[in-house]
Amino acid sequence: MRIYARLLLATLAVKAVAAYVDEQNDAIVIEEASPEESARTAKQLYVAQYANNVLGLSPFLTPPLNQPCLNKQGRLGKCLGLNECYPYFKIFELNWRDTWVMGHYDTCSYRSPQGDQVFGVCCDQSAPPPVVEEENNEVEDEKLEAVIEDFPIEFQITDTKTCGYRKPAPRVTLYDHHNLTKPSFYIVNGAEAVEHEFPWMAALTNRKRQFCGGSLIDDIHILTAAHCVEHLSKPDVQHLRVKLGDHNIKDNDRTSIEMRVKRVVRHKGFSSKTLHYDVAILTMENPVKFNDYISPICLAAGNNQYEYQRLTVSGWGTLQDRGRQPDDLMKVDVEAWTNSACRTSYGSNAPGGITSHMLCASLPNQDSCSGDSGGPLFKCQDNKAGQCTQVGIVSWGIGCAQKDYPGVYTRITSMREWINNIVAEY
Repeated sequence: MRIYARLLLATLAVKAVAAYVDEQNDAIVIEEASPEESARTAKQLYVAQYANNVLGLSPFLTPPLNQPCLNKQGRLGKCLGLNECYPYFKIFELNWRDTWVMGHYDTCSYRSPQGDQVFGVCCDQSAPPPVVEEENNEVEDEKLEAVIEDFPIEFQITDTKTCGYRKPAPRVTLYDHHNLTKPSFYIVNGAEAVEHEFPWMAALTNRKRQFCGGSLIDDIHILTAAHCVEHLSKPDVQHLRVKLGDHNIKDNDRTSIEMRVKRVVRHKGFSSKTLHYDVAILTMENPVKFNDYISPICLAAGNNQYEYQRLTVSGWGTLQDRGRQPDDLMKVDVEAWTNSACRTSYGSNAPGGITSHMLCASLPNQDSCSGDSGGPLFKCQDNKAGQCTQVGIVSWGIGCAQKDYPGVYTRITSMREWINNIVAEY
């Protein structure tokens, strides 16, 4: 009886999501809920509370984890903590009381007098499909050439004359700009960014809690990782905000703004089991005006693999695996691996393999970490202007700065056609 009740509650949660699939653009779309839809969601939660009472489940008792549940595909899963279900993604360590930060979709929850208490996610633990090895680089090159033909290198979502520039100009230093006598190592052995050095940086928040990063790619769209928004329901989108122009995410400065989000679009092929196609785009309710603190980054195009090149990743993620989260924006330099070297290094430990739409990067003891998910990996020109181009999205890895396990990023050039289509359509 209790198992049936929990499955019933999980089913109610699934029905409340109301996402739709855009087959033509390989996208799953979630629009912001209207007031009427929010009211219906509240009614569904009331039904869930009624089911608890009728079936004799006390709302004051927290049901234990590891109980059966139904996931969004209607398959039987197990209720697990968020980090236990998704050990590879670079998300913050969240206990069961904080699972709501990532959204209510596919969560295991019950109705208490204080509200909807989330204590886990309905995790499908079936084995991922077998890894399909890519035949050879020639096939992939043909695919890339097709993308170039449809979207030439000169094409950019944002005018290349305005994207990727930084004001104030960055200083070449690995030291804390507040105290030049003291090294300040962050992310994992990186450094604090100069204030507003990366004006495209976005912080995703849910009810004032920052949970992922992103990047501004034009005046109304934010690029992020699909796993950051996979659990967002329509009511969650109502509370989703994007902070732009920020450096210290805890203070109340005059440069940052908070924008509402009206739509979340993630790649239809995204799988939390294979880790494939980890890309999503948020559409803000209103366009932003560019200034010295808020401006877009350019997006990579063409067939540059960036192998052995120095790249930069920035974010508000933890300073080490299971470490503390900094208040200030951090940055670290990493080096891109070849996909073949990354594939060999990960071996069978990469659930879905290392594919052409992934980019691996790290340096000894230098890496992105928990909480950097969705943020940009980019390359800046060495000249005075220092124009920057995003080449990856923080996606997953095993731990942080592990010798044989570099950070894995969604490769922008492989996702460029999808990004262009979504920005044009939504």
